[in-house]
Amino acid sequence: SCGSEHCLAMTSHSVFSWGSGDGNRLGHGDCFDRWLPEGIDSLNGLNILDVSAGMWHSACIASPQRKLDEAQVFTWVRTALNFYSYSNHVCIITLCS
Repeated sequence: SCGSEHCLAMTSHSVFSWGSGDGNRLGHGDCFDRWLPEGIDSLNGLNILDVSAGMWHSACIASPQRKLDEAQVFTWVRTALNFYSYSNHVCIITLCS
């Protein structure tokens, strides 16, 4: 997934980000640019279901290894007021078959 100045890529158990780190949009806990894909350590060990990159945000839907019927939404975002926000438990959803 590509936002305006950054990209996200996923495997079944990892998420990688690169590009402009402004606003912590890369998910590494800092605002440094990365020009090569780098794994987001806080998501290691989860089952990665989907990722999305926007202009100022990144998001990931993942489930714990042993709870494949539940998922968590992780986000990294810069708000309009220049406040930075990271949430690793925005919501827990139950996946339907």
